[in-house]
Amino acid sequence: MKKQVLILLILFGLFIINSCQKDNNGQNKSSNNNSDTTKKNPPPVVPPIVTITQTPLTILLPNNCTQSFIITNTGPQGSILNYTIADDGALGGFLSFTNGTGSLAAGSGATIMVSVKPAFLNSKVSLVGSSLVLNVYTPLASNYTKIPVPVKIKNISSILPLFIGTWSGTWTGKSYGRNNPTEAQPSSPVSGTWTLTLKTIDTIGLTATGSLTWNGTDAYWTYIVDKNGIITTATPNPFIPNRTIQFDASNATWSYDAVGGSGCIQSQINLIIAGFNNQPNPSDAFYGPWFSAVLDLSSNTAFSSGNGFSTHPYAPVTFDTNFSNGTITGKKQ
Repeated sequence: MKKQVLILLILFGLFIINSCQKDNNGQNKSSNNNSDTTKKNPPPVVPPIVTITQTPLTILLPNNCTQSFIITNTGPQGSILNYTIADDGALGGFLSFTNGTGSLAAGSGATIMVSVKPAFLNSKVSLVGSSLVLNVYTPLASNYTKIPVPVKIKNISSILPLFIGTWSGTWTGKSYGRNNPTEAQPSSPVSGTWTLTLKTIDTIGLTATGSLTWNGTDAYWTYIVDKNGIITTATPNPFIPNRTIQFDASNATWSYDAVGGSGCIQSQINLIIAGFNNQPNPSDAFYGPWFSAVLDLSSNTAFSSGNGFSTHPYAPVTFDTNFSNGTITGKKQ
């Protein structure tokens, strides 16, 4: 019996020694051999959510202005959106695009710039009239795994009928009187409203027809002059120009307007109406106005780049004429 007890004590001691052995780093080894539970139970994958904005796209040829759309991961924190863009069209695709693949954390986005490949701009078979598609693949997204982005190809002249109609807004600027040498030119604020009725646009002659109604308060100037011809007092007086002038090929021209000075023309034209062209000076017709407006279809707004108008208000009795100019703003009705 004593022998059996002794054996049990020896075995128990060996167990204690083994469980307290240290590893090479001086740490106690554990006979429990606990494993990393994260390997057996990894954290759940948080699925991303894909959102695509600014589509469909329209590219106007031959100008081939770059268009863009945005891919965004609108999923929860911790999600990662992996995407791939492919042009699955014939001949390897007709479109060039940037950022073709990417990984987006939650809240992040990528801007994709799209244009027609240069090889197809002047090809014998025109792309004008085509409806192309870019496919965005997002295999791990919870809402979509493939999203088509339509890309329409049109001739730039196809947008011109969309400018036809009524545009209206306001004009503001200054009227300038005469001044003595070495003295500042006197000025007075002027303002009013305008309404442009655009009836036709000639794509060959680059002219247009319609009418421009011009209302508001301009200013003419009267002066008190001393015996030496020096102006002692310059006074602005209200000049009410209210009028409607007709425009046609004789006094109106238009051109495609480069967006933001980039040299790329997409949705804007610059219309110029020279209301006092070929009019006698002095005369009421010489008042004008000369009118220059950038008409933007993307926002349906009108604005001036530089001077938006110039006029020649005059004193009613003497026809003493001066000069006014300023800017215009407005929108399509």
